[in-house]
Amino acid sequence: VVATVLYPVMQAGTLGGPIAVAAAIALFRRDWLLSGATIVAGLVAWFGAKGVKRVVERDRPLTYLPEVVIREGDGTGLGYVSGHSAVAASAAIMAMAALPRRWRPLPAIVALLVGVARIVHGVHLPAVVVGGWSFGVLIGLGALGAVDLIDRSEVAA
Repeated sequence: VVATVLYPVMQAGTLGGPIAVAAAIALFRRDWLLSGATIVAGLVAWFGAKGVKRVVERDRPLTYLPEVVIREGDGTGLGYVSGHSAVAASAAIMAMAALPRRWRPLPAIVALLVGVARIVHGVHLPAVVVGGWSFGVLIGLGALGAVDLIDRSEVAA
């Protein structure tokens, strides 16, 4: 039941998540730079996680825990870092920059639930999810730094 409830939330960790966040930023804030940076951050998180997986070469839980229940896919392939968690974390950072203070915990909670869903679905171990969150946060903060630099250079010009 938990896996079924978390499945739709887990989709926030796909490339659709940052696109939805970027669309909301564009629609409600009219901040085209932050919106574009959100999409770029999502792409960097997704493809960057794939690169990290190739370097680290850590398998998914099924290799280490043969009795694990896989609720999505076949449980094979490389696991570290969680791309879903990285994408969700980078999108959360970008959303938090656009939201009023009282709403900022919401994207963090969604990113947290994406990682939990990956564990519940049997496709990642907790350390893999924490690695994905960390990777995504770093990417999101880097994207915000780039947005800030661009904004400052436009003001100075």
